[in-house]
Amino acid sequence: MVFTAIRNVLALIIVAAVCTAAQEVKVNSYTYANSKLTGSMTVQNLAYSKVVNVIYANTAQTWGNTCAASYTSGPDSTNKETWSFNCAIGSAGISQFYVEYKDDRILATIFQLESGFINEYTLNQNVKVDGSGLPLSVAIGRYYGDTYDGANNSKGNPWYLTTLSVAETIYRAATAYVKAGSITVTANNQKLFNGASPAGLGLNIATGTYAAGSANFNAIIQGLQTYGDKHIRRVKYHGAAGYHFNEQYNRDTGSVQGVNDLTWSYASLITTNYAREELKALTSSA
Repeated sequence: MVFTAIRNVLALIIVAAVCTAAQEVKVNSYTYANSKLTGSMTVQNLAYSKVVNVIYANTAQTWGNTCAASYTSGPDSTNKETWSFNCAIGSAGISQFYVEYKDDRILATIFQLESGFINEYTLNQNVKVDGSGLPLSVAIGRYYGDTYDGANNSKGNPWYLTTLSVAETIYRAATAYVKAGSITVTANNQKLFNGASPAGLGLNIATGTYAAGSANFNAIIQGLQTYGDKHIRRVKYHGAAGYHFNEQYNRDTGSVQGVNDLTWSYASLITTNYAREELKALTSSA
């Protein structure tokens, strides 16, 4: 039950700071106060479901070139709520209630999110491999322009749990593809599949449906697993001695900061590992 609760909270982790500061979430004319997101898990799930339904009903046009073009020019950091909701990634547990991990909009969002964070943190520009020379993922924070540094308001940093959230989503998307027995490549998820590393997989695959066992199917599944592994490697590389994980790691140096031994960081690592092991079991037995 503890991890279930954490997974549901992580479903909207990108807007956690906004909810905490404002004590409410506003989507068009709807207002969801924090008080509605407390109590039983049933109440929480219904509240999340209402928010997601409103988002989908009012932002369908953002999925595609409009959203991509807007991200290219950069989101307005003074309008974090709208951007966070319009393009929030699917975090741990969200597909249980609302949307599939392999939804092409989720995968397109991950690519745009990662592309933006490359320029957000100098860490992503200066530290691209670990001590063994293995490639690292983009370090992911809560949102562009975040100012919470773990103690005060200055400059926000990458978080362990948000970086791992991307990895878990990717592993679970790959698992869903394997279970489905095919992958449909669309103009949306093609952004992630064909996008340049480190934000994308760096493949060259045309739109269409590819059956399990085909070269393109195998390339995508392997690419997704490698992509997820880079995120785990990033978190491991910036962990404190003895693999202690705080809340954040510095945007410039990668040093730990924020809350010491944050429970959510460890919980995210556990659920991400579960997702990775499930994918490995499926692909090794195929």
